[in-house]
Amino acid sequence: MIKIKILFNGPVRQLNGWKNVANIELPDGATGYDLCDYFNIIPGKTRLYGFLIRDGKKIKEEEELHDGETIKVNGKTSGG
Repeated sequence: MIKIKILFNGPVRQLNGWKNVANIELPDGATGYDLCDYFNIIPGKTRLYGFLIRDGKKIKEEEELHDGETIKVNGKTSGG
């Protein structure tokens, strides 16, 4: 099992019961898809969800997650 710290901010916190932080355990070899599944997020369909960030960079859901890292769940963004 791997332990991961998940950060939420703004409206996307709603996906975590309005809490900013979650510490979760996932099986070895887990990916961003597994993280999304843990929070009932369906990439491309869950309204508030935008993307995942690791070390300040956007990652794809198919990327493997590693023990002890911090992942930020970012909401959708728009500009104008």
